[in-house]
Amino acid sequence: AMDESPAQRVGIRSGDKVMEVDGHSMVGMTTRDASRLLRGEAGTTIKIKIERTGAAEPIEFELTRQVINIKDV
Repeated sequence: AMDESPAQRVGIRSGDKVMEVDGHSMVGMTTRDASRLLRGEAGTTIKIKIERTGAAEPIEFELTRQVINIKDV
C-alpha cells in the first residue's frame, strides 16, 4: 500500500493480494480492469477482500476513496 493512502490507513500490507472488489472476483482480471474497479469518486466507499500469507480466511476491508498524491523521489 502506498504511503498515506486509504489502503495503508486500514491496514493493508505489502504482499496482500486483492481477491475481490465490491463482490467482483479478481480471478482472470487484468491489472487495468482491477484498477477501474478500485478507482472512483473521492469520498465514496469500496469493500475489498484480500488474501494474506498466514491468514486462514480472506480479510475484508472497507476503504474510503480519496485523491492520492504521489510523491516524487
